[in-house]
Amino acid sequence: MDESRGKLDAARKNLELGFVDTAAHESYYAAENAARALILALEGNIPKGKTLIWRKIRDLKDKGIVTNYIPEEISTCYAYRRRADYVEIDEQVEITEDNIMNSIEISSRFVSDVEGILKDKGML
Repeated sequence: MDESRGKLDAARKNLELGFVDTAAHESYYAAENAARALILALEGNIPKGKTLIWRKIRDLKDKGIVTNYIPEEISTCYAYRRRADYVEIDEQVEITEDNIMNSIEISSRFVSDVEGILKDKGML
């Protein structure tokens, strides 16, 4: 979870400095790292691949454990990350300061939700 918070801080700082691509990258990975931490804490292992990780998170939401996860929002954050990291990909998203501020907010809500879950379960 420390890494997730660090990535959120890095995303905010990079956005302040005008490095929106780097902010997009850090923002998405803040959320993914939180997802990994939650799954590891609850299940003892992390599935391989983003699809399986987010499927597990969706299952945890369906069980009422995770409350602040909207798949479409995380997918948008991921699309910004892909566009930032792989410029040659014809991703149909535009990386703007406003879009990445929104991405950071989405990731921040998810990270906070995961921290709350882990604290409630005495794991943080």
